[in-house]
Amino acid sequence: MLQKNKWIDAIALLVLLLFTWLRVSGLISRVTDPDPGLFQSFAWQMQQGKTLYAEIWDHKPPLIYYLNLAFITLFGPTENAIAYGSLFFTLLQTAVVFFILKKITHDIIASFTGTALFICTFFSVFLLGSGNYTEQYGVLFSSASLLFFIQYISTKDIRFVVGSGILSGISIWFKEPFIFSAVPLGIYLLALSIKNKSEWRGFIAYSLFFLVPALFICNALALTGSWPGYKEQLQYSRHYAALLHYVPFEVKMGHNFKYFFGAFQINHWVAFGIWCIALISLLSQRKFRIIGMLLLGQQLFDYVAEGMSGSYFFHYYIQGFPSTLIIIISGLCLIPARFPKIERPVLSYVFSAVILIYIFIAKNPFENIKFIPEKEYKDPVVEYLNTYEFQTPRHVAIASKDIGGYLLRARGDAKLRYSIPYPFHWVRIPGKKFKFQLDEMVQEFMADKPKYVIRSENWAEMYTDSGLDTVICNEYAEVASTPLSTGGKVTLLQRRQ
Repeated sequence: MLQKNKWIDAIALLVLLLFTWLRVSGLISRVTDPDPGLFQSFAWQMQQGKTLYAEIWDHKPPLIYYLNLAFITLFGPTENAIAYGSLFFTLLQTAVVFFILKKITHDIIASFTGTALFICTFFSVFLLGSGNYTEQYGVLFSSASLLFFIQYISTKDIRFVVGSGILSGISIWFKEPFIFSAVPLGIYLLALSIKNKSEWRGFIAYSLFFLVPALFICNALALTGSWPGYKEQLQYSRHYAALLHYVPFEVKMGHNFKYFFGAFQINHWVAFGIWCIALISLLSQRKFRIIGMLLLGQQLFDYVAEGMSGSYFFHYYIQGFPSTLIIIISGLCLIPARFPKIERPVLSYVFSAVILIYIFIAKNPFENIKFIPEKEYKDPVVEYLNTYEFQTPRHVAIASKDIGGYLLRARGDAKLRYSIPYPFHWVRIPGKKFKFQLDEMVQEFMADKPKYVIRSENWAEMYTDSGLDTVICNEYAEVASTPLSTGGKVTLLQRRQ
């Protein structure tokens, strides 16, 4: 019987992974969003020998760039390499959610339909965009950490708490707010240790192995010459967060509520009501109370983490979504336990049927279904470069994060030279002038003016004070352009002879 159940679980998971592949392929085949384009272009520059946080700079932790570097090293320097890498991690995310639901509910039908609901809601333009966001990878590791932690609670096997600590430690190196996701797990272990001294080894193991990724990553940054720039990044990020404090905390939390529960694409108050019913069901059953408290704690901490910024970008809400959905599915699935006179399979079928109806009515599960997830775009800028300059070394300056992906789209000859005048230092830091690295980038540009410039209208004003955009407009002529989905256009300019 046990062997039969394993085969059923395996078949269910394979179907869900296929559904994920088809669903996500339709998302990541779109033109890369601005931030993911920046991450992949930095990875390409690192492959060409530039040093992270020194010769190229951004205000994100390093793992997103190293992961993108791994994608293009393994699969070739193209956007499709990033797309397939991102797709692989979405498959892992689906598997983690399925196993968490199975571990809590012990019901294959509810776990299957619940994970299908996760696929339809999480893998959407509303949250995932075109993929390859820092939050996509961070939440995978925090979710996997939760899975290991649940296994530790049930078995007390120290290996699982070690794995949970390592996975939590990795998540924050994609984006710092994921440290909030780890706090409830640490609090539980600390409280357990205070209550029972024999449990201290769990708390110590989790805490120590939480730091292991930091030791390896900090050592790698020091060895590559990136450490001074990374310390600057931490300073920048701290001042950037302080800059957004002008938005009152209660305003952030209220705005956050709408988007936190809005991912289900129904009225956020209705989604909140369903969540409350599910949470009460989960917490009212003694067997699942600890897991319910951990999920609630993680969700509340994620809620605060997502609301700390005043920007409200859609991908911020990736962080708290898995725990939200796991509470809803697990709690609703456990409601039938209150009705012992009715056979459990019957209630599971009814519960799952309701989820499936909701998926088909509200989520359009087969929207943008594709099997091949390769990037598809008819871009005049790329076509021009590949048609007229493919065989000759060329120097391209890219003046916006919107178009960072062009380094991979229009790579052409391997001898491509480039400069990247990104004005990312927009925050005033004590002891440094505003936009404190822009002057150095402008000097690099002026000393060796490139043959081509790829310019975005959306970000051109960032170069106005430095005079760079004036030089570009005066000394370069447009040869091709393409519209941006966010408005404005990207223009390829060639230097006048």
